[in-house]
Amino acid sequence: MLRAFIAFVKLAWIILYQNKKNTSRLFAELNNVLKKHGFTLTATQKKRIAFYTAQSVITNHWFSQLRGYKPSKLEIKHALYLGAFTPIADDLMDGQNITFQELATQQDGATADAVLFDYLYAKLAPIMAENALFKSYFEKAHLAQNQSLKQLQKAPLSLEQLKEISYNKGGYYTLLYRAVLLNPLLPHEEEAIYHLGAIMQLLNDLFDLHKDYHNHVQTLVTNTRNIKYIREQEVALRNQFLLHFKQLSYAEKNKKRALAAIMAIVTRGNVALDDYEKIQGENPHIDVAAYPRKTLIVDMELPKNVWRNLVYTNKSIR
Repeated sequence: MLRAFIAFVKLAWIILYQNKKNTSRLFAELNNVLKKHGFTLTATQKKRIAFYTAQSVITNHWFSQLRGYKPSKLEIKHALYLGAFTPIADDLMDGQNITFQELATQQDGATADAVLFDYLYAKLAPIMAENALFKSYFEKAHLAQNQSLKQLQKAPLSLEQLKEISYNKGGYYTLLYRAVLLNPLLPHEEEAIYHLGAIMQLLNDLFDLHKDYHNHVQTLVTNTRNIKYIREQEVALRNQFLLHFKQLSYAEKNKKRALAAIMAIVTRGNVALDDYEKIQGENPHIDVAAYPRKTLIVDMELPKNVWRNLVYTNKSIR
């Protein structure tokens, strides 16, 4: 339990203190840019950016623990810019139903999001010029994002199509965030991180069940609403992740620390799966429309859920 508890404390520190401080500085930087165009960051933009910079600092922490030393100031800055860029590009693509390539060639500074896209894309360009791995995963991640536009269409997608779209998006974005760190990938690392990213995307979709269902977004979760099926997919992905993770040639003590930090996030999904399975019961799926929003929201800040998360983390790293 001690190793799991330490992992929780470290994650809380980097998210609630380090990332909050760095993101506040980023907000000031972005507001200075926006003011020149007559804009300021909205509360919604701040919330979206803060969520993704938190994701970037979490992945930075995972893979820094794995290699055995902290990220440099440059790596932290690059992760921060990537974290801010991701939701801006995502929202612009979804809002206009256009590919990343179409978005990147637009000459449109008429909105705050467009100004932010241009500014942050320019910050990422030098990284792509100097880091071939980052450039490769940047391209693959945005090709996956292009494919995810199909999830907004009315034409039904098969489960295999949804798996491919979801897993590629999660897998390649997580590899992109890993590529911010300058140490090279070791054998089996790409496969391990791809499957970890696929898990994270599946669990994001799980937590978004109510929102995505009512917004008519097609995911494995909304199209099946069968939590037993979703659990089977999560278990299969986790087994693949662990299969490759265990073969990594990093120091064993680093692997143990990294795995504890990873599972502290991944096992949040166990809490949600348990809650949703209780709601589904013996029914073939959850009738989402029959439940109020509060019933289908799993609040991971509740003390009882934090405890359940900690217990699951401890079990997963024994």
